Amino acid sequence: MRTLAAMLIVAPMAAGCASIPTQSVPDQSMVAWKGKTVAFTSRPRPSMVMMTAGKGAFGPIGVAAGISAGNALVKEDKIPDPAPRVANDLLQIAERHYGVVPATFPPPTVDTRDVAQLANAGKGADLLFDVESLGQGINYYPTDWSHYWLMSGLILRVIDVRTGAVVGEAVCRQNSQHQQNPPDRKQLLANEGQLLKSMIAAQSDACRDQFADQVLRVSAPQGTAGAEAVAQSH
Repeated sequence: MRTLAAMLIVAPMAAGCASIPTQSVPDQSMVAWKGKTVAFTSRPRPSMVMMTAGKGAFGPIGVAAGISAGNALVKEDKIPDPAPRVANDLLQIAERHYGVVPATFPPPTVDTRDVAQLANAGKGADLLFDVESLGQGINYYPTDWSHYWLMSGLILRVIDVRTGAVVGEAVCRQNSQHQQNPPDRKQLLANEGQLLKSMIAAQSDACRDQFADQVLRVSAPQGTAGAEAVAQSH
């Protein structure tokens, strides 16, 4: 299963995502979307990484401990994967602007980036919106070990099911590293991770708006982007 995992800690984004170019859906395709059915995928939730200075001191072993700690947070505080909500929001945007119709079958479960397999999973619909979460990383500051910042990422692929072609795609990277007054661990995780959940939601909202603009060619209304304090482009 693909996650940010260790790559969240040692690099800006998983290396395999760096090669994905931003591709807007062509105008001629948009014209033909009216009445087309759209499905979106369901993927396993990727790992969350919770790094502390203590874990960071132990290299790969510490990263493994950070993954374990992050996944425990996901389970204990019921932290949702933002991908399904982003996919549903994009579908609604496409409904309003291009007249597409939601598919009548449940989202197909996938765990691959192979476009042919994704297109096959979307059979029964005309288009497939595949939103893949890359997970989240909670990181300490090198000069301030008691406060934390959040990093997350999403990928969108729009696939023409009949032709098996990707007609639009983009990668979104978000982080809160430069926010003012970053939270300490207690603040971040209080009330079943309420602040952490709101930060993840803000970053995923920013990604949704980026995808709508760059891939679907729909500008986000003013005020809908994620809060700047917790959702900064990386």
